[in-house]
Amino acid sequence: MENQLLQKVWDRIELDKQDSEITYFNSLMYLGEVLTKATCLFMLSGLGESQKNYKYTQLYKLVRANGIGDWSSSLDELLTGPSSQEMKIEYNKYSKELNDKTSRNDWQNISVTSMLECLEIIGQDPEVRANKLQLKTWFGYFAALRNKTRGHGAITIDVAAKINKNLAPSIKSICEQFSPFKLQWAFLSQNLSGKYLVSPISENIDNFAYLTTSAGSKSSLERGIYTFINEPIKVDLIFTDDQLNEFYFPNGSFKRQSFETLSYSTGTKLIKEGEKYLTPPGTLPQSETKGLEQLKVVGNCFTNIPENQAVYINRSSLETELQTILQNERHPIITLIGRGGIGKTTLALKVLKDFCSKNRFENIFWFSSRDIDLMSLGAKQVQPDILDIKDVVNVFSKLIGPQDPKLKEEKKIELFKQSLQDKTTSSLFVFDNFETVVDQFSMFNWLDTHIRLPNKVLITSRMNEFKADYPISVGGMEYAEFNELITNISTKLHINHLVTARYIDQLYEESSGHPYVAKILLGQVANEGKLGDIKRIMADQENLLQALFERTYKQLSAAAKRVFLTLGSWRSSIPKIAIEAVLKSTIEERINVELAIDELYKFSLIDKTETHKKDILLSLPISAQLFAEKKLKTDIHQFAIKKDISILMKFGVGRNTELESGIDDRISKFFQEVAKDISAGTEQIDKFIPMMEYLSFKRPKTYLLYSTLLEEFNFIDDAIESYNKYIAAVEDSQSIIAWKSLIKLFKNKKDYVAEINSIINLCNVEQSSHIELSNLLKRYTHLLRLRILRNSDEKKLLSDAIIELCTKKNSIQSINNDDKSNLGWIYLHNGQKEYAAKISAEILKEIPEHYDAQKILQKLDIKLK
Repeated sequence: MENQLLQKVWDRIELDKQDSEITYFNSLMYLGEVLTKATCLFMLSGLGESQKNYKYTQLYKLVRANGIGDWSSSLDELLTGPSSQEMKIEYNKYSKELNDKTSRNDWQNISVTSMLECLEIIGQDPEVRANKLQLKTWFGYFAALRNKTRGHGAITIDVAAKINKNLAPSIKSICEQFSPFKLQWAFLSQNLSGKYLVSPISENIDNFAYLTTSAGSKSSLERGIYTFINEPIKVDLIFTDDQLNEFYFPNGSFKRQSFETLSYSTGTKLIKEGEKYLTPPGTLPQSETKGLEQLKVVGNCFTNIPENQAVYINRSSLETELQTILQNERHPIITLIGRGGIGKTTLALKVLKDFCSKNRFENIFWFSSRDIDLMSLGAKQVQPDILDIKDVVNVFSKLIGPQDPKLKEEKKIELFKQSLQDKTTSSLFVFDNFETVVDQFSMFNWLDTHIRLPNKVLITSRMNEFKADYPISVGGMEYAEFNELITNISTKLHINHLVTARYIDQLYEESSGHPYVAKILLGQVANEGKLGDIKRIMADQENLLQALFERTYKQLSAAAKRVFLTLGSWRSSIPKIAIEAVLKSTIEERINVELAIDELYKFSLIDKTETHKKDILLSLPISAQLFAEKKLKTDIHQFAIKKDISILMKFGVGRNTELESGIDDRISKFFQEVAKDISAGTEQIDKFIPMMEYLSFKRPKTYLLYSTLLEEFNFIDDAIESYNKYIAAVEDSQSIIAWKSLIKLFKNKKDYVAEINSIINLCNVEQSSHIELSNLLKRYTHLLRLRILRNSDEKKLLSDAIIELCTKKNSIQSINNDDKSNLGWIYLHNGQKEYAAKISAEILKEIPEHYDAQKILQKLDIKLK
């Protein structure tokens, strides 16, 4: 078989075939389950993200599916239900292979016929009378066979033998003939350098080769299993590691925020996080700024822009700039850039409403990607109108009028292209909340490629990472605008008597003129009926310290000046731990960075913002930052500071989301950038070791990133040391991931004693799953059988430790009879024959035919009763 997903279970079948017909049958059923689940998940990968959430709906069901029949039903829904209309066109051939009615000599027909014969053997009659059979029916028939044999019944050896003669060729035929399993498959995992580790699941993985080069770093592919159909396509809910030791499939038992997975080749189980599958599927409400369903005449143009919001305050300078750029015959793409809730959408709607009465545009088309409405009561999730080009062209087609309902998607795209390029008319295409688009870079490039003047594109976004556009930065309101907004809202909420001029001044300073923040704070005043303390809302205050800069700067210590100029050389918040790590490593003379930061904070020259995860972010108000830039031009350390900034930039630009999520992503970014430089040969690892060790020492979970980087560049012993430092620094409950990494490293080094020690330590962690103990017993028994552990003293110590672990009351109660039989072998190898005999006898009381228990007693020369 070309695909390891199937081959690993087939290898098990070949071994079990030598045992008994029952064991052979059970293994064939395991492969049938893998075949069903893999086929279902492959077809599910053909669904893209869409407004109807078909893909999420199926994922939500499958992590909760407790029977193979549920998987068969999901596959049927994908092939014939409403979601089949959303299937990518490239998957048509695979749907056809499953749906087509086949002739008697076709392999699909033969496989289904063999499955029907299996059902007849156990007395089941599916009442199939047609000669032309569909491959998709095989999976439903298999579910019926599974439920009547392994699920709710038992079969004899003779019946198993008869079934096996039909079941084996039926399953093998699908494994070898079904097209999806002939595609290229691989497990992808991105290294810190940006390149990908590509582990082959299929025999040929040439299509994935580019990901192992520097070109691959341009891709952004989530870790996981992929097939290749014109591009890498992720197949969700199949889990493995870069060694492809085992493949795990969902096995039901969804509890709280996790679900069980099963390896059919070994029987090993793992628990997987299920947080992203907690929200029940369903349709969300529409956004307040969703475009109208039809074009209507407003002034001199056709448009579907939503109605203006209830409260809008004129922002003259921004309106004038946007009007000027929209009016001219240059700049085909304009972007309004600013923080969430800053007023980008309301500004755009106001200006566009005015433009409707002018003669610049004949058409104004509005496309909304907004998935969260910022409302007076807080943020509310809503249904985005468009997520990709397909959504855009569908909305556009509905807007421009009745068309042939059979019009193909390619034609719709072509019509939209023509509208972007049509020079005989003038149209404005508006994309609101562009940051929510699934692949915004691709969509931007697509629009940039096809737009032609006099037509224009206007984008509102929180991100400004696009080239060839005209960006307009939307910041906080000017004071007069802000004052008018507060007066307007206060009147509406009937709190004018509470909101004083002084309070407005404080609110403006603290919010930096942010309109949405002001609305929320005034809403709180209305709810409480009194003025409360105004909390710090934004970190980058612009005017608070302006009068103190020069006088205060002269009083600073040399160390504080160095930190201040470093912070002012890059307009971004910087994690406190990052600037400490860099400056402590690059400045030759000893410098107390922590004291320098405290000094700056005491003089109110910097902002310290604490995230919800207790991380500290440092930033300068814009006015202080501009002041620092001027000072830097004449400072003797300017070139050294610029080098330090080039290192700090490896942590990436600060984003608003840090206040919620902390700085984990930025520290990860630093390690990724360092890895890229080392991989490219532009930097040596020695330069960054002091910084990485400092980050890890101060923030122990960073040892995991450091260890991964060391692994990537083959510093294995250093990686092991780093993992051990992490384990020593954290609570036992947090050590699980490090123990698992050490187990892998020791296994690869063939240091089996250290490997088993690590597994024992993992099992001793209170929060570890009982599955780990089961895996320990399997692994150690396997090593004993291979006679790899030569040192009798070490073997004795390991055996004693495992036995002590297993004989704890809570441990012995959690393991099954197979695990107990493995414990029996350990007793036997450890010279504890009495215990080996006792535990084997206990197993045989429950399962008289248990193979390993019988073997142990035979070894002990104890006759079976």
